[in-house]
Amino acid sequence: MKKGFLLAFLLVVILVVSSIMASSSEPIKLGLVGPMTGPLAPYGEGVRDGALLAVEQINSQGGINGRQVELIVLDNQANPQETITLVNRLIQREGIVGLIGPVISSTSMVAGPVVQRQGIPMISPTATAVDVTLQGDFVFRVCYLDDYQGLAAVNYAVDDLGAKKAGILFKVGDAYSEGLRVVFRDNFQAAGGEVVELAYNLGDTDFSAQLTRMKDQGVEVVYSPFYYEDAVLALTQAESIGLDAIFIGGDGWDAQELLDQAGLAAVNSVFTTHYSTSDSRSVVQGFLSNFQGKFGRPPIVLAALGYDAAALMMDAVERAGSDNPREIRDAIAATQGFEGITGQSISLDEDGNPVKDITIIRVVNVEDNPQFEFVTQVGY
Repeated sequence: MKKGFLLAFLLVVILVVSSIMASSSEPIKLGLVGPMTGPLAPYGEGVRDGALLAVEQINSQGGINGRQVELIVLDNQANPQETITLVNRLIQREGIVGLIGPVISSTSMVAGPVVQRQGIPMISPTATAVDVTLQGDFVFRVCYLDDYQGLAAVNYAVDDLGAKKAGILFKVGDAYSEGLRVVFRDNFQAAGGEVVELAYNLGDTDFSAQLTRMKDQGVEVVYSPFYYEDAVLALTQAESIGLDAIFIGGDGWDAQELLDQAGLAAVNSVFTTHYSTSDSRSVVQGFLSNFQGKFGRPPIVLAALGYDAAALMMDAVERAGSDNPREIRDAIAATQGFEGITGQSISLDEDGNPVKDITIIRVVNVEDNPQFEFVTQVGY
C-alpha cells in the first residue's frame, strides 16, 4: 500500500511539474483585430506593423518572464459584425489574454461589450469616439478622445486662424465623424462662432454641392472629421470650385496617402494628430529607425499607436507577473508615466483614457512637393 501510494504521489508530482513547465514555455497570446483589406487597410496594416515591431523587440529580449509573445492578427474588413465574430474566436478558440484593437471607433464599440462580458482586457490604439471606453472596465485606449481632439481644432481655428464662421462636412452614421462634428460645433458656437453643417452618406464621392454652399455662405474654415480617402476628394473638389477656406481634419488625415493623392490641393490644411516625427526623444527616433529597417518604409501615425498599445499591454503583463486577464486588466488600469511613442508620459484615467499631449500638423508646399510640418503641441 505504501509503495503504491508513493508511486501515485510521484506520478502526481511529475504531472504537476510537467504542467508548470509546459505553461511556462507556452507563448503569451495576444490578439489584434483591424482592417487588413478594403479601403481602410492602410490603417489596419499600420497598427499591425507597429504592434508586430513591439512584439518582436520584446521577444528578442527574452520575452516576458521567460515566455515569448504570440500576436494573432485577424482582418475584420472594418465590419462591425465580423469584428464580433473574430473577437469571440480569439478569446474562445485561440485563448488570448489581451486584445489590441479594433482600429476604428465603430468596430471598437461592438468589441467592447464582448471583451467586457468575457473578462479580456482590450486596448484600442486608435478608436477616438468618446463612448468606447465607457462600455466597461476592461476597455482602454492609448489615443486621445474625440472631445479633446475636437476642442483642440476649435481653439486653433479661433485663436490661431481668427475664424468666425466654420463649415462642418461630416459622414452620416459614422461614430468617428459624427462625434467630432458635435464637439467642434458645440465648442465653436460657444466661442461665438457661426456654423454651417452639411452631411454626406457612406459611399458618396461627390461633395461639390456641399462645398459650393459653404463657399456661398463665406465659411473661413471647413472642419472635416473623416478619413484621408474622403479628405482627398474634399480637398481636390474644393480647389476645383475655388473654395478659399482652410480645411481642418482629425487624426484620420495623418497618412502619406493624403499628400500623394491630394497633392498641392492639401497645402495649408491642418489636422490634429498623436505625435510628430520631429520629436527628438530617443524612443521616437529609435522607433522610426527600427520601423524603417523592418518594413522598408516610414510608419504612419497609426503604426506608432499600434506600437504603443502593444507595448503597454505587454508592460502590463510583465507588471502583473501573470497571464491572468483580470490581473493584466488591473495592471493596465494602474498605468502611470508610461513612455510611449505618442506620449512622453502616458497615464490612464479612471475611464481607461490616456492623459497626454496632442499635436497639430500643417501641410506645406516645399518646391511643389506637399509635406507635413509640425505646428504646435497642446497638453491637457
